[in-house]
Amino acid sequence: MSTCLLHVPAPSMVLLKGIVESYDNLATLRTEDPERELLRVYFSPQMEEDVRAVLSSLSGTLKLTFVDEPKQSELEPVS
Repeated sequence: MSTCLLHVPAPSMVLLKGIVESYDNLATLRTEDPERELLRVYFSPQMEEDVRAVLSSLSGTLKLTFVDEPKQSELEPVS
């Protein structure tokens, strides 16, 4: 399973979820952090090109941006 993290303004979250999930077997979205307006997109590795194409085509309209995730070495260890 592949994922990407998006910042999406709250008013656009439901619309984006509806659009992306209307494509059969493309991707699923989950709210990762509602206060920071972050959504996690889950998809199969074979669909990555299609997922990124759909998200990129919606980025201007819905004002979504891809979030760079920290590398494993940058994460704080859990105590």
